[in-house]
Amino acid sequence: PWAGFTVESVGAIRREYLRQWGVTRTAGCVVLDIIRGCPAFEAGLRPGDVITEVNGYAVEYAVDVDYAIWQLFVGDDCALTIDRQGESRTVRFPIRELAR
Repeated sequence: PWAGFTVESVGAIRREYLRQWGVTRTAGCVVLDIIRGCPAFEAGLRPGDVITEVNGYAVEYAVDVDYAIWQLFVGDDCALTIDRQGESRTVRFPIRELAR
């Protein structure tokens, strides 16, 4: 399964970088990088978004996001609850197979 983005725990990122992205959350995972054209990008996920839940399960560490996505199969829907500069929203996209 592939979603096309990388994250890091909010607690592992220096505060000045979080402020630059407008991150006010103290828990969750910040999207650091995303591949244009990947399922999550097409659904609206962007660098600086803070993922707080994956399919209804709270996430705090990057490995939490990875494990939640690894539990899915190609074609499954993935719902991320995100915080974007203080505004909560849900981003939904299908999981794809990692291209070789």
